[in-house]
Amino acid sequence: MAVIGLDVGTTCCKCGLYTDEGKLILINSSEYNVIRLKDENFIDTKALWQNVKKILAKASKGYEIKGICVSSLGESFVPVDKNYNILANSMLYTDIRGIKETEIITQKISKEKLFEITGCKAHCMYSLPKMMWFKNNQNDIYNKADYLLLIGDFINFMLSGIAAIDYSLAARTMAFDINKKEWSTELLSIAEIDINKLSKPFISGTVIGEIRTEISNELGISNHCKIITGGHDQVCSALGAGVISKGSSVDGIGTVECITPVFDNRVTDIKMGDCGYTCVPYVLPNLYVTYMFNYSGGGLLKWFKDNIKNEQASILNAKGENFYDYYNKMMPKNPTDLLILPYFSGAATPYMDSNAKGAILNMTMATTSFDIYRAFMEGSTFEMRLNSEKIKEFGVNIKELTVTGGGANSIEWVQIKADIMQVPIYPLKTVEAGINGAAMLALKGLGLIKDFQQGVEKMVSRQNPIYPIVKNAEIYDGMFDKYKKIYKNIKELM
Repeated sequence: MAVIGLDVGTTCCKCGLYTDEGKLILINSSEYNVIRLKDENFIDTKALWQNVKKILAKASKGYEIKGICVSSLGESFVPVDKNYNILANSMLYTDIRGIKETEIITQKISKEKLFEITGCKAHCMYSLPKMMWFKNNQNDIYNKADYLLLIGDFINFMLSGIAAIDYSLAARTMAFDINKKEWSTELLSIAEIDINKLSKPFISGTVIGEIRTEISNELGISNHCKIITGGHDQVCSALGAGVISKGSSVDGIGTVECITPVFDNRVTDIKMGDCGYTCVPYVLPNLYVTYMFNYSGGGLLKWFKDNIKNEQASILNAKGENFYDYYNKMMPKNPTDLLILPYFSGAATPYMDSNAKGAILNMTMATTSFDIYRAFMEGSTFEMRLNSEKIKEFGVNIKELTVTGGGANSIEWVQIKADIMQVPIYPLKTVEAGINGAAMLALKGLGLIKDFQQGVEKMVSRQNPIYPIVKNAEIYDGMFDKYKKIYKNIKELM
């Protein structure tokens, strides 16, 4: 017997098959395309669903599946009817449709009250203004739709026939009351969105029903398989990394870097929202998380490889050498004197300035490409330290970090993080934290583990912590004082 943790992202879905003791058996995945037009970014939702079914069928072959739980991207919603027909594609958070609708909302409710209710500041990336746009511009489809479902509860519905969403994913709509743990009738009234089209909210790890007979037969999965509410992908990654107590955080070092800290105080200060930070219900009662992110995290190193050293990357590839491994080995072992402002894709938290630009300072004729490569790691980490200091103003403290994602494979970058952030950094032995978190929720929902502490003990394996090197930390302290001044001093030149 086994359970499946399913992680559905923007361009790829992955699932992990686990024994009912929490041991990983296998992982498989499948990719699909994001469609990017001038002012529109969306997913082909039918293709997404077909790929989800494909990997579920492949993973479950030869096993009795007791439960399936979904981790998913946020914000994007799917209009479907009660007969499981997908009526339109899913707008991504980067899709600019919904800007005018966001303005309408802000004219009818203060930003302070909105943040107090939803834990987020008004922005067109959220589901609610996009639902308004959809109703105003594709009203015939809106009227045909029995449900407007986010990706996670869309998968729940397609598998079980029951429209159910967890609290953390619902919080990405800008329509969920995170205090009462229910849809905000005030916001839905302002937006003129029918509450009956939305899923019923549940805490993560709730069994909502069994798999539909039609899907059971199609995928070869037992018709006794339970469907369990999962979570927003960042939340599931935090759980899958073993982050279950206040003060602990997970740092996902991907193309976009995101730190997700756990805290127990419900923050209502709008200044937190003005910095781009949200307050999101966690999988454990009375705990919350927020998201601190940098658009250009690991993406900076890829930009460097593809645009600055692309010829060398091709040569190394032809030799069978990995570009990043090579540069990790060749870069300086000590801090550089370069300062990188990592806003190559704009500034995320705490400035939320999409017009911000990147900068490289202090270069001389002696500067090498290896210096710049290391400085990119340093600059990205300075940005996360900036966030960690800012979030302290709202009572959120980061005492340790568990690292996941592609950047976590670089022990050199992890050491730089420890030196700059000045907290212990724990690399994971556990792979794919998102599916690991979803599988843990499945086991908890099915009663196969008594609590998340037991789940972490069974399913999460951390390596020995990486501690700051004192002499490096002292150097970086001085550099950080300079780093904090860069953005404000050169903003007028951007």
